[in-house]
Parts: sequence; structure tokens; C-alpha cells
Amino acid sequence: MLIGMLSAVTMTYGNITAVKQQNVKRMLAYSSIAHAGYLLMGVAAMFAGMDTAGTADAVIFYLIAYLIMNLGAFGVVIYLSNRYGRETIDEYRDSGGARPTAAVSW
Repeated sequence: MLIGMLSAVTMTYGNITAVKQQNVKRMLAYSSIAHAGYLLMGVAAMFAGMDTAGTADAVIFYLIAYLIMNLGAFGVVIYLSNRYGRETIDEYRDSGGARPTAAVSW
């Protein structure tokens, strides 16, 4: 029960805080907090006595998929920040025309 409540608080806090961010790196970081809550929900399901083998597989799959996608997202953000000085959401506007490959990755 405690892990489920912690999961709900983490998801809520991470998402609400991420929405308010203007800096893209911070937005992704707070989004990661929310995703930790999603992961904790799977852990809470395992402790609640649900199908442990299937739940564990789902948690591991989610963790690997999220890791790959998050590394890609942070990679593009870091590239655009270092190369073009893009830091805020407003600075990303109309990036697709100038850098279509990075925009597709984003």
C-alpha cells in the first residue's frame, strides 16, 4: 500500500512540475521522476500478489524501453543545447525546418 501511494505521489509531482518548466532539460528530468512513479506502480503490483512473473517482466521491459528512449531524448537536447544554444521550449519552435534530423529524433 505504501509503495502504491508513493508511486501516485511521484507520478503526480513529476508531471505537474514538468508541465511548468520552460527549460527542456529540467522538463525531461521532472518527467523522469514521474516515470519512476510508473515503474513503482509495477513494483507495487508485484507486492500486491499479482502475477509476479508477468509483472516483473513488464517492469523490466518498461525500464529498458524508457532507458533507451530517455537517453535518446537527452542526447538530442544536449546536442541542440551545445551546438545551437537551445535551452527553452520557445527556442525549439520551428526547429524542424532548420534541423529536420534532430527534429525527427526529438
